[in-house]
Amino acid sequence: MGTNINYILANWKEKRAPIVALVYYDGPLGKSMLWGGPQYAEEKGVEIVAKEPIAGGAIDTTSQLLRIKQAKADFILGTIVGSQAAVLLKDMKRLGMDIPLMLGTGTDATELVELAGDVAKGTYYTWITREIDDADDPAMSELHKWYSKYMRGKKGYDVDKRGYPDGVWLVGWIVGSIAEEALRLALEEVAPDELTGEKVRDFGINRIKNFTCNGLLRDVSYDKPGVDHRGSQWTVIHKVGDDLTDTAVTDFMKAPTILPSWMK
Repeated sequence: MGTNINYILANWKEKRAPIVALVYYDGPLGKSMLWGGPQYAEEKGVEIVAKEPIAGGAIDTTSQLLRIKQAKADFILGTIVGSQAAVLLKDMKRLGMDIPLMLGTGTDATELVELAGDVAKGTYYTWITREIDDADDPAMSELHKWYSKYMRGKKGYDVDKRGYPDGVWLVGWIVGSIAEEALRLALEEVAPDELTGEKVRDFGINRIKNFTCNGLLRDVSYDKPGVDHRGSQWTVIHKVGDDLTDTAVTDFMKAPTILPSWMK
């Protein structure tokens, strides 16, 4: 959310403040955007006019969108998954709402187009890598190889039709790689039979520096252990392009550390 707010402000041309509405998955993951996010936006001069929950299996978001439309929002920022975003996008078109939808990490262009069709065009979403379908990138090419090996024949995956991972699989691979690095570092200092979660944190996670996951990431370094809770310090804003494919619209942007009041 912080990265999206910074992007909006960097490209805002009007004299008045941008007006933003929030939509979120009605669960802990979605509600996390409320833990300091609105305060960060308002401190930056962005007006927040709505905070709308969306159920996990939502089939209609008309009531939420009508409130957002009445509030005259310029942007909708969301922590929702692809299926929820697809419902929202279809309802936005039906209600004549032509404003950008900007999502966090949790979907990608291929999924959005499969679920929402051409109304997905123009939707923004954040990732911690550049284009995930870029087979010319050495790090991505290696990832695609492992994805094809492990997911071929798995229910819900057709690696011949789509030879690169969806966003959730990609995040899982990266999180697993960071966990592996944390364990490697912890085992340099702690015997295996003495390893605890606390020691993995202190001697593993908190010692990670300049980790790139074989070039997939810009950098993972925990500069303020116990306070810096970002999964990755750098992110890229992507967009469903006019040809309905993935397009990175920024280079790596450093994500702000946004802390809820109870963590400060």
